[in-house]
Amino acid sequence: MLVRFESEGGGGSPLPGPPEPGSLIGWSQDGRSLVLSETLLPGARILKRDLATGARTPVRELRPEDPTGVGFFQGTVSRSGDAFAAVYVRALNALFLATDLR
Repeated sequence: MLVRFESEGGGGSPLPGPPEPGSLIGWSQDGRSLVLSETLLPGARILKRDLATGARTPVRELRPEDPTGVGFFQGTVSRSGDAFAAVYVRALNALFLATDLR
């Protein structure tokens, strides 16, 4: 659950809408929305959540060019909203079959 606290202090109030499945990564430039990253292996969806209504608006989907072996993916966006970045972990293994070894 996301809770809003006023800068003057006092108790918090829950934001409208369901709990977020993603990670909070910042604020929109106008300060009226939260910016979230929702993991979609192998990739992430960047979205905004309106503080007044709870409405979620997709901004961009980020995906690696080659999704092979991607086990973690986190996306982020610049404060101005015009640049995106991602970090991910790729784990590749090799399996060999050897026969007639002595």
